Amino acid sequence: MDYLIAATPRVGSNLLCSLLMGTQRLGECREALCPSEFGEFAERIRRDRRAFQAYYTARRAREGKGGPFGVKAHFHQLVHAVELGFALGANFPSRVIYLRRADVVGQAISHVRAAQTGAWISRKEERAEPRFDPEAIHRAIGENADHEHGWESFFRQNDVLPYRLGYESLCADFEGELTRLLPFLGVDPGTVDVA
Repeated sequence: MDYLIAATPRVGSNLLCSLLMGTQRLGECREALCPSEFGEFAERIRRDRRAFQAYYTARRAREGKGGPFGVKAHFHQLVHAVELGFALGANFPSRVIYLRRADVVGQAISHVRAAQTGAWISRKEERAEPRFDPEAIHRAIGENADHEHGWESFFRQNDVLPYRLGYESLCADFEGELTRLLPFLGVDPGTVDVA
């Protein structure tokens, strides 16, 4: 059973991917719809829309290894992938986890800081000093709101009922949230180590 983590930047999607991959039952979970992930297919995809399907099929086979395949995507990545030839009907995962952050200001500050420093994940070293930029923070709040609206519209238009998960509750209780999420993904929490 394939799954999608629908997200906006800075909502803990990398953390959730790591937790799900750590179960050893849900395959890989990467940002497969992001252009920086296209690798050897990038040039082919730019020239020919049909190449996106070949890329996605190869990636699913490699990372799903015959089992579940997880995709993490921001709304703008999904839109761009469709423009490049991603066939929603044939490829859209059967399970969707919608990850949101209640603290929209904190999310925007984190987004601006990551963009300034190049440190998009906590294990990555910052390449530059962050600086306070209220205009960039305001823009990030608006962009994140637009992307959340995009996801909600997409869910309504495509009859998708996502599993809704909050960043704050995930950070407060990794084990509890993972234990509650796993049955939605078809995994009995008693069969994996969620600690």
